[in-house]
Amino acid sequence: MLDSLPLFIKIFRQFQYSEIKEYQIAGEEFLLDLCGICDILRPLIDLLVALQSITCPCWKVLSWRPNVKSYLENMKSSLSIHSPSSLFPLLTEHSRDILWRKFKGTELVQGWKVVSNEARVDDEGNPVTIDHWNAREANDVEKDLEVFISDLLLSFNKRITTGSDEPMSILTCLDLDTIFSFLCGKRLKNGKIELSSDEASLDSYGKASFDRFFTYVCSLDQGEDLLFDPASAHVVLHKIKQALKLFLWKNERKYLLKWFSLSSLEPKSFNPLMELSIDDSSLLQNEDKEANTFCLGNLFSLKFESDKLIHAELNEVAVYNSIYCDEEIYSAIGIEGCVAIDISLAKGGTEAVVESFYSVMKSQQSTGGNQMKPWP
Repeated sequence: MLDSLPLFIKIFRQFQYSEIKEYQIAGEEFLLDLCGICDILRPLIDLLVALQSITCPCWKVLSWRPNVKSYLENMKSSLSIHSPSSLFPLLTEHSRDILWRKFKGTELVQGWKVVSNEARVDDEGNPVTIDHWNAREANDVEKDLEVFISDLLLSFNKRITTGSDEPMSILTCLDLDTIFSFLCGKRLKNGKIELSSDEASLDSYGKASFDRFFTYVCSLDQGEDLLFDPASAHVVLHKIKQALKLFLWKNERKYLLKWFSLSSLEPKSFNPLMELSIDDSSLLQNEDKEANTFCLGNLFSLKFESDKLIHAELNEVAVYNSIYCDEEIYSAIGIEGCVAIDISLAKGGTEAVVESFYSVMKSQQSTGGNQMKPWP
């Protein structure tokens, strides 16, 4: 933890003098600490908020982990109080004024920190504690923020590692955002699609994990008319991926626009998708301050014929909606693949589903007295 924050609390608990409060609240180093910490915690807050969504499968924490880790590492390498990068929006906006000892019309003062304590006795024989102070400069703030990011990275990695079990890792084989990253490529002049990686990479992704998961699916009672064989796991996974590839690159584009939430940008002419790739979101943010939003998942770049480049994230909810509600996609994937996806989502439900269930039960119990009891 940074020195200034516990010091800030300590000062308010031990002293009542307004001038002491002023030197802590209006200290330039305190404002720099506050802006820096808020910027650093922003990707983790986005992650925690997203994971609480009812529509977010639990395995997304593993899929999003690399981006969060990479983003924090980029923040650490580009950390600068005097010339902050766009990865630090609050520092970028306010550091110049703070270093000039001003913040939204308030005059700031030199920051200080306690470096040692000395026990003494006053003239009346009462014990008192004398605090020795040192000035805390912007360079000190920068060093502390760097230590804070390093500690945060260690804590984040440890928490994800200890909080994720093997079934959660297995379910990442059906992560849509990752599968779509293997579907990136370009349309050739003959109309065929050339993937940026290759078909072998697409087929191999998640194969071993899906084999294990589909063996579990086959062990469930699916009804007498349905045939599920663990030996056909690779066929089922192949059909899922090829169906998504087919409808993603269709000339019709209605699925593409829905899956990337681009319906409002649809031009009058149905130009086909010519190229799909993944952007480095951090590079995009450095170049375009208006696009200064952290992306938990992949940031895709879509290029249409005679259209400008469009950046968008995959709307996984819209893809699942198409799988469940569109007969063409449902048929292309096949009943075995759809059942596997359905079970993966059921097993990968978030805690938000449980919380919402108990909220409903609580409200019903309040309405109906003690007749309705919560689920054990």
